[in-house]
Amino acid sequence: MNEVLDGFDFAFVYLDDILISSASEQEHATHLNMVFKRLSEYGIRINAAKCVLRVQELSFLGYFVNEHDIRPMPEKVAPLLNYDHPKTVKDLRRCLGLLNYYRRNIPQAAHVQTLLSDYLKGPRNSDKNEIIWTKESIKAFENSNSS
Repeated sequence: MNEVLDGFDFAFVYLDDILISSASEQEHATHLNMVFKRLSEYGIRINAAKCVLRVQELSFLGYFVNEHDIRPMPEKVAPLLNYDHPKTVKDLRRCLGLLNYYRRNIPQAAHVQTLLSDYLKGPRNSDKNEIIWTKESIKAFENSNSS
């Protein structure tokens, strides 16, 4: 799909999802026509029932998007805020994976998560190993989740 819409800077593609961003309703109509024409040229059909057209705000890939900002959807972030301290390295990997999806919304994410990432290195990185929490690592975990 990326190749099909190559050159359309207003179209953001993820697998089979397309987000079209425009400055005005008139421009949006033009962009929609361009995208529909290109899809037709490639023989790609869209499911009209799944389309959300001409809206000011929407949810897209776990984010709430509007003309002012892009922010994580509260219902997607809630599990992170309530995540208990991981007991094993495997649990920590899962937690960090969730956090990293929203990394752009966590100020200084790499710095805050450095201590946690250290648990994934070295001889104690086996998924079944239990994590021995220190005061510093507990604080790093709590800072990561509350950001």
